[in-house]
Amino acid sequence: LRWSTGTDAARWRARHGSRAWDVRAWHTRFDADIDWAQRSRLVSSLEDLGAAATGTWTRGSASLSAGLDAQRYDVRYRVSRQPAAPSAIAASPDSLASPLSITGAPLLASAFVETRLRAGTRWSTALGIREQLADGAFRAPEPRVSVDFAPSPRIAFSVGLARLHQDVQSLRNEESPLDAV
Repeated sequence: LRWSTGTDAARWRARHGSRAWDVRAWHTRFDADIDWAQRSRLVSSLEDLGAAATGTWTRGSASLSAGLDAQRYDVRYRVSRQPAAPSAIAASPDSLASPLSITGAPLLASAFVETRLRAGTRWSTALGIREQLADGAFRAPEPRVSVDFAPSPRIAFSVGLARLHQDVQSLRNEESPLDAV
């Protein structure tokens, strides 16, 4: 098993009276290389390059946030057979063939708006929507709503509902079609 990860990121935040700004940029990478059952090899990588900007305006107990973000994923999975012995490579050049190879590099851009209202010191609610542009087409809107209750400063309960689109699937996720390989 060979495993590596890396992250580079920058963030700038500013507050001017009732307005706040948050700008982020990042580059992350994950690589895994696994020899499987002495006959197969799995190579997986995920690279995420992105930037996001959010503006928040607050007035009394209400706030409004709006923002834009863009991400480019580079995803690669490859399962290949390994020869039983080094001499098998010369005898069968197809012995290292890749029976399964998946790649993708989608560019995703989205815009969102969210409002948050506080009712006293214990209750708050949020309502928002996000629209995403993926591969040149708009997806269905992603609405979200949540309610928070904090009976004390150290205890809080939250309930929320959101519609989300999962753009990149991980091999480490049990929902992956490749998790049984």
